[in-house]
Amino acid sequence: MARMFGRRAGAAFLLIVIGLMAGRASIGASPTGLLGALGIPVDAAGTVLSRGQSFSLTAHEQQLTATSSKVAAQVVQVENVGQGLGSGVIATPDGYIVTNNHVVEGGTRFYVTLWNGHRLSAKLVGTSPIDDLAVLKVDATNLSAARFGDSDKLMVGQEVLAVGNPLGLGETVTTGVVSAVKRTVSEGSGAYLPHAIQTSAPINPGNSGGALVSLDGQVVGIPTLEASDPQNNAGGAAQGIGFAIPSNRVAIIVNQLMASGKVEHTGRAYLGIAGADAAQTNQMNGASQSQPSANGVVVQSVSTGTPAAKAGLQQGDIIVNLAGRPVQNMDSLFSILADQHVGQTVTIVFKHVNQTTGNSTQITKKVTLGELPANPR
Repeated sequence: MARMFGRRAGAAFLLIVIGLMAGRASIGASPTGLLGALGIPVDAAGTVLSRGQSFSLTAHEQQLTATSSKVAAQVVQVENVGQGLGSGVIATPDGYIVTNNHVVEGGTRFYVTLWNGHRLSAKLVGTSPIDDLAVLKVDATNLSAARFGDSDKLMVGQEVLAVGNPLGLGETVTTGVVSAVKRTVSEGSGAYLPHAIQTSAPINPGNSGGALVSLDGQVVGIPTLEASDPQNNAGGAAQGIGFAIPSNRVAIIVNQLMASGKVEHTGRAYLGIAGADAAQTNQMNGASQSQPSANGVVVQSVSTGTPAAKAGLQQGDIIVNLAGRPVQNMDSLFSILADQHVGQTVTIVFKHVNQTTGNSTQITKKVTLGELPANPR
């Protein structure tokens, strides 16, 4: 069958050529007519045109390529030996590099690969697990350091680039927009990120610790994770939903890590409780499915001397409102706290449950918020 097919194909081609040659009188003696009939582009003089014609970039494309080229030298690949690969951003010309805590977590040996392929040994300067940030240091000078922008000025719909090293492929640029700002995002590692940037720029494994960049080349965020799709039983990522730590938050934490290797001031409002979603707690305790799930946060423990302890909260109490905003679950509690200031006095509303009778009493009190410890217990 293969030989018969080959013969038929060859015969068909021969017939086409004979037909074209036979009809040359009608096409014209010029080679232009014959080449044109064969689909080969020619000009009026019969010269075969190149298929690799030059083209012009639009002003927008020129800006994209210029920014990509500029930022390329500011983003590095981070190797956590035996653990995996990630990305990093050069913060200073003398070798301080910003990345995610989860990129360096569990590691003891680190290497950084620059845009030109140079691979340098790196040491871990310090980490902030609750912010998912870390700083590495390489022995180098005159590096191309990134310029960090004001993330508070970002606007929804603004175009951004994500630059990193996804899947070990090497430096890669993707484009998207700022989809939302001031998202509160929690990670499985225990970190939670207030005022995170949501972007449609693809963020894949290996992009973590890289750069989210405005079109003028300023780093406005550090990509950290992609959203998971709750409809995907395999735990796959949701398409077009990634998150980045805003650059203003990065500056607060990284400056402290570079100065002393640790974070002394988180700048985050703090209540001082460990808690769980009331709806989830009800379900675990066998609450009837016909009952509407209760909103709020169940207090699991209260740290001694904290604002919550001073306000009289106890284990088993249910927080339902803070600073005049309803508390639906732990995520909403984090979000409310993220919008408050250290030392600010706010109203807290909680239900105190009598452990003997099961009756609850709603209590309203004033509470002065403290500062979240760098490594809360």
